[in-house]
Amino acid sequence: LFQTNCAISGCHNSTSKVEGLVFDSYETIRAGGITPYEPNKSKAYQVMHAENGNMMPPSGPLTREQRTLVRLWIEQGAPNTQCDDDGNIIDDGTVCYSRDVAPILVS
Repeated sequence: LFQTNCAISGCHNSTSKVEGLVFDSYETIRAGGITPYEPNKSKAYQVMHAENGNMMPPSGPLTREQRTLVRLWIEQGAPNTQCDDDGNIIDDGTVCYSRDVAPILVS
């Protein structure tokens, strides 16, 4: 979500670095305002819910499901979850959204 909605040309990529934030890798996403286990203290999460006209991304808000996904990820400690294209966990012992969380939300 961060890479496809935030780390785009002119925004939070390694070239433009708007507000000093880069969201093009796991490491830069974590360093850019994510407080593990505390979404309400995470700057990146806060701006997804801003009500003062500064909501990100400026092209249009993320869907409720996408914001919920980010919140759950942060609440779980913002782990570096690695899933393959089919949603299968590459690194055993971690939660995979498409396999573990999405089915619950859909049901």
